[in-house]
Amino acid sequence: RYTGPLPMPDSAVIHARVLAGPQWSALTHATFFTPQDYSKLRLTEIMYHPLESGASVEEAEFIELKNTGANTLVLEGASFAEGINFTFPRGTLLRPGEFAVLARDRARFEAAYPGVPIAGVYDGQLDNGGETLRLISPVQSEVWSVTYGDAPLWPVTPDGYGFSLVPRETDAEGDPRHAWHWRASTEQGGSPGADDPPSLIPPVVINEILTATTPPFVDTIELFNPTGTAVDVSGWFLTDDPALPRKFSLPNGSLLMSGGFLLFNESHFNPVPATTNNFALSSRGEQVHLFSADANGGLTGYDHGFRFGAAEAGVTFGRLVLSTGQENFPAQLTRTDRAPNAGPRIGPVVINEIHYHPASGDSGFIELKNIAADRVLLADAAGSTNTWRVNGIDFDFPPDTTLAPGELLLIVAVDPVTFRARHGLPQAARILGPFGGNLQNNGERLALQRPGPLDTQGFAYVTVDEVRYEDRTPWPDAADGTGASLHRLAGPLYGNEPQHWVAARPSPGVEYSGGSPPVITRPPTAVTTVAYLEAQFRVGAAGPPPLSYQWRFNGAALPGATNEVLRISSVKPTDVGAYSVVVFNTAGSAVSAGAPLTVRLPALITEHPRSRSATNGGTGVFSVTARGQGRLRYQWVFNGADLPGATNATLTLRNIAQAQAGAYVVVVTDDVGATPSRPATLTVYERPTILTPPRPQAVVSGGTATFTVMASGTLPLTYRWRRNDVTLTNIVLRSNVGTFTLANIRSTDAGNYSVVVTNLLGASLPSASALLTVLADTDGDLMADEWELAFGLDPNSPRDAALDLDGDGVSNREEYLAGTNPKNALSYLKVDRISVTPSTMLQFLAISNRTYTVQFKDALDALAWSKLTDIPAHATNRIEIVIDLDRSSSQRFYRLATPATP
Repeated sequence: RYTGPLPMPDSAVIHARVLAGPQWSALTHATFFTPQDYSKLRLTEIMYHPLESGASVEEAEFIELKNTGANTLVLEGASFAEGINFTFPRGTLLRPGEFAVLARDRARFEAAYPGVPIAGVYDGQLDNGGETLRLISPVQSEVWSVTYGDAPLWPVTPDGYGFSLVPRETDAEGDPRHAWHWRASTEQGGSPGADDPPSLIPPVVINEILTATTPPFVDTIELFNPTGTAVDVSGWFLTDDPALPRKFSLPNGSLLMSGGFLLFNESHFNPVPATTNNFALSSRGEQVHLFSADANGGLTGYDHGFRFGAAEAGVTFGRLVLSTGQENFPAQLTRTDRAPNAGPRIGPVVINEIHYHPASGDSGFIELKNIAADRVLLADAAGSTNTWRVNGIDFDFPPDTTLAPGELLLIVAVDPVTFRARHGLPQAARILGPFGGNLQNNGERLALQRPGPLDTQGFAYVTVDEVRYEDRTPWPDAADGTGASLHRLAGPLYGNEPQHWVAARPSPGVEYSGGSPPVITRPPTAVTTVAYLEAQFRVGAAGPPPLSYQWRFNGAALPGATNEVLRISSVKPTDVGAYSVVVFNTAGSAVSAGAPLTVRLPALITEHPRSRSATNGGTGVFSVTARGQGRLRYQWVFNGADLPGATNATLTLRNIAQAQAGAYVVVVTDDVGATPSRPATLTVYERPTILTPPRPQAVVSGGTATFTVMASGTLPLTYRWRRNDVTLTNIVLRSNVGTFTLANIRSTDAGNYSVVVTNLLGASLPSASALLTVLADTDGDLMADEWELAFGLDPNSPRDAALDLDGDGVSNREEYLAGTNPKNALSYLKVDRISVTPSTMLQFLAISNRTYTVQFKDALDALAWSKLTDIPAHATNRIEIVIDLDRSSSQRFYRLATPATP
């Protein structure tokens, strides 16, 4: 892992080897990138569906990028994450004003566009039906993302008629994600490697259409000339199908004066008797398009059209230009042949508030309002179960839903009871839901629709109100994740116009009252700080309280950053960027400009200390290499504490002891600030030493013997047990205590037992030998013959093992195991003494050749006893003392067991 500085100009080769290997081998190539500003790298042409006939351009797909900035861009490593597969190769530079053309097929492209240089050939194919092209920088940040498409929003002639998509001259610096940013190229084949020439075709538009008629009225299409000169549109085409553009050719003499209108009706484009090119406009909804053409009927690239929905009889759709320059075609108040449009119908019910990207812990909703003077039934005229709906969130209104004049109705994303409680709404507040879809955080189209006239195909839904909100300007982007919602301004205002909405504190079930929005009086200012120290941004704002705040980092809301002051407790280089704040109240919102955060890097460690290992008494050396501004200072830290006098770039430890094992860090300080190194570990290896040897034991034939040894040394330890110097087994343990157990002992097991302990540094000296004596047991009752004789028992009869000579409830065999007198009822296994100050101490008589376990419970009704400690066997009787240091319980019960329990 390389995390040091980047002294190389642009690239390096990384090598690797096995630690003890003989040579280095090339592993990979690495390229180091200077941070680039790709905001001026534009997508300037897309040829996604070349002309399907004509060898010169067939299969000649391409896309074109242009550096519209003043600085040379390094494109090396930039790649497409969606749409096509291509990564710009090493050394790719794009100078100011230069183009980079990427082709699908080099040979076909060069045949179609001789002399046009290409920057590379991509894998994959541009989808003729539309798809997303997304370019990411070498550090994986998005440069731009464009989802082009076919009709009706996008220009039609680039879809198979030989034209490409290029930006409109009037929106060259606009948002490429919007369809209205694009037009068809001026000439067939486009203009790869150069700016597209301005289009000379006058932008005549379809201005108004009538689609739902009853005799004697017929469908009509009205054209409008928005230019300052007359336009002859003779030979141009009207169609309801962009795949068949040449349905109706405008007759000779079709002249549009400046600001003038032309009206065509079904007698023109749907004559009787019918022709193969006849068409009529469907009252259920479809699309209509105008195509420019030359005198021979060849398409010249310009088209204008739109998709429309179902309409009521006699209601037209008319062109409306929004403040963004985008065109909408809403239902009109009245029909206005050969005259400016009357304007959109508003209501009777409108979408009044949209909470599309709630803050964490909240839920989304939309609010409707009846702006009419009468009660509105949200069902068809007959009041049947054919109800209104909200398209976009998959919600149908319950039957018999009505709205009184001025009444509000909430449609929520969660259970209405939960929503009502969360927002403290009264029972009188109308709440429906939950809706089935989602309010998209990045924007979507919401349409309030009602069932239209019934025909043979059923109901066609008529749009009553429509809002296509977005999470970016010109829409109030303060509603995007800050906790604010979109509020529609009062009055019969068109819902798809961004200027008719404000972002303010959510007010579900309460009418937006307007008022004075906040004003930012002291915007956040630029901050320069040292990495890993605190940075603060502060904003001053005025306005009717309460004021709410939401800080953003590079445009994205910062979770929990909802105060006047933004504190970043430990600044990292990744925190570099622009910090802005949204301030809002019940009236509106204000968004500050972004204040940059600059992080000064303190001393840079170019080579961190490396972990070391040493043996007891040995020497270990740590070192660090760093660079910075001014004189460098050092302080070595061991396990979190400064080492006195350790203030050089090198730390040398001599006569190392086990206590010095642990983590070492060096803090390097320059004139900017301090930088801690990564921890380096010192591992101290210790050769095994036997601390407590195994004890001699005398065990009855058929019984069990357990030898225990305690050793020091670096784990893991291997315990090599021996009898009479013959190795019996190797036991590897991560423990400094080793045991060896012999079960069902026979006379052949008698002998001297010892152990040798080893680890990676070597072996200990053999332990002292522990003699195992096997006691005779003639009758096999697991009581030694000599013990039975001493207490008057028969060593030839196994029956006396179960007898109880002293009547104390303990059998003779249990007395033998405990080492007690079978003829004395007062002699039994017991704790002789307990004291509890300052720690609990237990004392008992331990008999030779026996192991013990001390157990405890904090309550007698507990299910099981817990082990406190084990006592190994000794060759002699003695007093054992056990200390319990745990004082967590106010009472504790103990018991003694022999032999030691597992």
